[in-house]
Amino acid sequence: MSQPPDDSQCHAYFRTREITARMRERLSSSEQELILDASDALLFDEPDGEEKLDELFALRHALVTESRISPDEATEILNAVLGCAALDLTSM
Repeated sequence: MSQPPDDSQCHAYFRTREITARMRERLSSSEQELILDASDALLFDEPDGEEKLDELFALRHALVTESRISPDEATEILNAVLGCAALDLTSM
């Protein structure tokens, strides 16, 4: 990463952690880890960020399909994680 995360990225990172903690009873530890790993990868511009994001999209789909979280909750998670990125990925 060429520059440190900005305030909005840091806010999104902590928001991701808050959401994950709030939903911990409905998420396995590996699912929680996947969400937090994706936010880390985007926040710190890690080389595997795209791969982690693909895994997050797959998890989001599975959680909604299995009715473990609502589509709105899935979008909340996704938007928080995407907010960790240096680029604006929320319009994808």
